[in-house]
Amino acid sequence: MTDNNASIFDELNRERYFDYATLAQRLLNALIDGIVILFIWMIVYNLIDICTILFWRRKVGDPAPLGISFKTVYLITLLYYFAMEATTKGRTIGKYITRTIVVDEDLSPVTTAQVFKRSCCRLIPFEALSMFSGIPWHDSLSRTTVIKKKKRTLA
Repeated sequence: MTDNNASIFDELNRERYFDYATLAQRLLNALIDGIVILFIWMIVYNLIDICTILFWRRKVGDPAPLGISFKTVYLITLLYYFAMEATTKGRTIGKYITRTIVVDEDLSPVTTAQVFKRSCCRLIPFEALSMFSGIPWHDSLSRTTVIKKKKRTLA
């Protein structure tokens, strides 16, 4: 088989076994991952709160500095998406539940650089709303897409 025939076969194979994730699946991914990030943030924020009480002698009823909470949310969001998608080859907890996966635009596995770009793009204000205009910015800027993960079977 020549290289040209192999690439045509690969292209047909990809079309046969993969479908793009629906908007509903992507919204569910965002919701589930948002809940996970919120849970992680609550743990981290409480640890920061305890540390400021113990080490900086802040009184128990005093509010923690607001800047810390916003910075931790951004940092946790960045770290969550990067760590999950880099170590699981394109999946987060939300994507595991909805059986979807992030891949390169040509349907090959994502690279660490693409995962990092995707994660950073999520920090752009109102980036989540770009999902409703077609391709979300974290996909277009990192040249990735989300597909339904299916078992490969010959039928």
